[in-house]
Amino acid sequence: MTTSRRSFLAAAATAGTGMLLPAGNGSAAGTDMAVGGAAPVSPPVLPGFENLAADGYRMLEGQRAGVLTNMSGITRDCRSIVDVMHADDRVEVTAIFAGEHGYRGTPQAGKSEGDTVDRASGLPVFDTYLRSGKALAEVIDRSKVDTLVYDFQDCGARFYTCDWTLYDAMVATAMARRRFVGLDRPNPVSGRQALGPVLDKRYAGFVGREPIAQAHGMPPASSLVRGGRRGPVLHPTPEVTPGRQATRKR
Repeated sequence: MTTSRRSFLAAAATAGTGMLLPAGNGSAAGTDMAVGGAAPVSPPVLPGFENLAADGYRMLEGQRAGVLTNMSGITRDCRSIVDVMHADDRVEVTAIFAGEHGYRGTPQAGKSEGDTVDRASGLPVFDTYLRSGKALAEVIDRSKVDTLVYDFQDCGARFYTCDWTLYDAMVATAMARRRFVGLDRPNPVSGRQALGPVLDKRYAGFVGREPIAQAHGMPPASSLVRGGRRGPVLHPTPEVTPGRQATRKR
């Protein structure tokens, strides 16, 4: 049986949004005990988008929002967050941004869709793949968004390109003097600790721009916004809407 990067990404997104993750030893902080003495279970894993929506999108009030995401940016019932936001009068989504694999996940690894229009929402889709720095800042400026919202499912590894799509977008958004909001998602390999070798900056590239561990041990947005302290100082400062990660003892 073979597994493609794209099928793994889709599976990780679905697991991260709807599944109850049991504690490693049958107990976890914040768990609920079932009636009759049954084994405790962890509370549902919640992506950052669920917190944003539950708060009525207040942090995006009065803002023209662009959403940088792909097929993993879904709700717990597997709807695209762009479709959900676009249909809600409480928030104004005016653009979509896509990286490798495009917005809906059609292109294969190492490819993107180019600038296009999303047929479902009618929104313009701006291609960010392999664009960074001034070139990406110009794309953000051309979109005329006030805030760029990021939502990708990570796999917990430094060489996953969605992490560096996030990194490049944060830098370019600051260069364009726009606001950046990262919607966090759970780290599917538990996110308890950093593991593996740290990147040597001599080999930096799109599969690793800063010296962090191979398994960074954090939710994706937190890993770059809070953990990537060796990166550039960004103004305006990026913001994170946290999710809820299952707690494991081992």
